[in-house]
Amino acid sequence: MRGHVVVVSALSLLIGACGSSSKGRPDATAGSDSSPDDAELPGDGNTDDAPIDAPIDAMTPSTQVLRINEVNANATNCDLVELRAIAGGTLTGLRLVERKDIVFTFPAMTVAAGALIVVHFGAATNGPCNNGISENETANATEFPNATYPGNYDGAYDLFTTDAGLAATNNVISVMQTTTVIDAVLLASAPTGTAAGDSEDQAAILVAQNQWQMVGGGTPAGGFIDDDFSAHAALDLDAGGATPAGVSIQRLDNTDDNDKADWNNTTVTVQPSTWGALNAGQSAL
Repeated sequence: MRGHVVVVSALSLLIGACGSSSKGRPDATAGSDSSPDDAELPGDGNTDDAPIDAPIDAMTPSTQVLRINEVNANATNCDLVELRAIAGGTLTGLRLVERKDIVFTFPAMTVAAGALIVVHFGAATNGPCNNGISENETANATEFPNATYPGNYDGAYDLFTTDAGLAATNNVISVMQTTTVIDAVLLASAPTGTAAGDSEDQAAILVAQNQWQMVGGGTPAGGFIDDDFSAHAALDLDAGGATPAGVSIQRLDNTDDNDKADWNNTTVTVQPSTWGALNAGQSAL
């Protein structure tokens, strides 16, 4: 992930309550991105937030259940994140967040329960994620069909961000309604290792909102930091396919226990990608 606007204010207060893990070390995956979708969360003095937050805050909880379902952070110019609507309703203004940075803000759209949404990264390059230069699908999943737009999946709403791609070392992917985490997953490329400060800080926010835990419950004594981050994250972030057709990190069934047991391991439980379709072990809602 490359140089996005950092999520601050209310989120930083949550981190303070849990204990911040920022170490001031550089992130080896840093780069550049000019995504117009990037924006700061409210409370940062950015008045542009107002028109987006109003419809979000008016939602009932049943309209906000959007679950991360599949991830590939290793595809060349074509990283993908799939989301699954567990309940129907509006997605307008929800944010997809990588570590502490907003990488995509949902346009005005309403989906039914069971709908799949694939967010394509690197759209600005006109690469394999958007080689037909498709627009966002907001009306239905075949608004811009695969026959005309080969990078699209007819079983999912295809959405596009100019964000260059996901960090494939360690990461936290979250779906957020302003400062509220709707769903999230910790991801790592190995079971041990140093984690980026922003990954650790976002993990602390998840803990504060009961959105991530060790298998069986609880949190490491020092939080999800470095080796304890990697040990309790879904693997293997840098082992996804070099193309979208390769293997991916996938949710294993319909449940959500907010731990790594919800997910396969791309080097142990190797599963071909299922973009726009249910994963192995899942059933229709």
